[in-house]
Amino acid sequence: MPNHSEDQPPDCPHCGRPVTAISVVGPTEAYVSPCGCEIAPGLLATGFER
Repeated sequence: MPNHSEDQPPDCPHCGRPVTAISVVGPTEAYVSPCGCEIAPGLLATGFER
């Protein structure tokens, strides 16, 4: 994963597209937008999640 500053969105760890939103569905399930890939909650904890 590229090194982003805290004010830039991270990249999806599955497809590499920039993440604009993270939807947490449960304690072990989350989805990133706009790509829709499933990730583990907290995987993209970079300071961007505010």
